[in-house]
Amino acid sequence: MTNEEILNKAIEKAEKNGFIESEMRHFELLGHPRPYEYVIYNHDFAKAFWGEARVENLPPIRNEVGIVIARPRGIVSHKGWQYHLQQMVLEEDPIKYLERFL
Repeated sequence: MTNEEILNKAIEKAEKNGFIESEMRHFELLGHPRPYEYVIYNHDFAKAFWGEARVENLPPIRNEVGIVIARPRGIVSHKGWQYHLQQMVLEEDPIKYLERFL
């Protein structure tokens, strides 16, 4: 998929979950060089795209049949959208990061 297709599908997914994309049009009209950045890093977009489900940054330790037997110390639990925003900022290509969740 092209970056434009990825962005369109990501915005469609977020809109189905209540995100309103109208503010991006304002940035396009002002000639912002990358108006998509406003959208993909927007908290409301992220909440609609990834949701509120908690994400832990360290996986639990499981036994050979998959039962959780321990949780690593120092575990930090984030709302899903917060975790994914942090990860996306670290990515070389944030658009490709979005693509993984379409």
